[in-house]
Amino acid sequence: MLFKFSNPNLALFVLLISLASLEVNSKEVTDCQPCEFLVGKSGHVFDFIFYFDEGGNKRKLKKIDVKHNQRDLQSLTIEGEEEVEGPYDFDVVNVQNASMIYLVTSNGASGNMYADYWIYDNDFIGVSDSQGKSEPFHLLGNFPYLTYDPDRNVFKSHVSGGHGGRSFEKSEYTLENNELKLVYLESQSYDHKADIYLHTIKKLNSNRLVVVVNEKLNLK
Repeated sequence: MLFKFSNPNLALFVLLISLASLEVNSKEVTDCQPCEFLVGKSGHVFDFIFYFDEGGNKRKLKKIDVKHNQRDLQSLTIEGEEEVEGPYDFDVVNVQNASMIYLVTSNGASGNMYADYWIYDNDFIGVSDSQGKSEPFHLLGNFPYLTYDPDRNVFKSHVSGGHGGRSFEKSEYTLENNELKLVYLESQSYDHKADIYLHTIKKLNSNRLVVVVNEKLNLK
């Protein structure tokens, strides 16, 4: 990863993860205006430039511009519910033959984090298309913070709903055709009226989620 920093006013944590080899290299840096680094195995170097809303007493990130060889490629708009305040967790993830970037957009109650994810187009060749523009990153959406399981080749998320960890939602996704596809959903919630927990597991079957577990639990 190559970095170029110019402004010490922001805190940005940039992490490059090579999950194929299970090696993790991280470095805490200050600001990326621009931040220059490699994505994927293409050898292409990109500049990521942050733009902010300077209104009021808070500085909030609104979009990220992407450049290659000093040429404007695209703007990444923030999909999270709220504009993001620093410090910023902006990461690159290489998974087998795919690469993604993500920006943590919120860190809410019970420590739940959400992030915008973009997938890198491995066919990007560094030249403009017929309209004079090429966009190497494509939005996947805003998801709960994902971790990668290399043994099963799936992305996992866990959202806590309180009750000492007894209320939760767990999800698993596979990366297919440049999309994150939900293949597993487990949820457990508290029914105040019945004073029990409702536990459900759904798994993907024939391209739809099918309930395989539906039970009531007394977890007192």
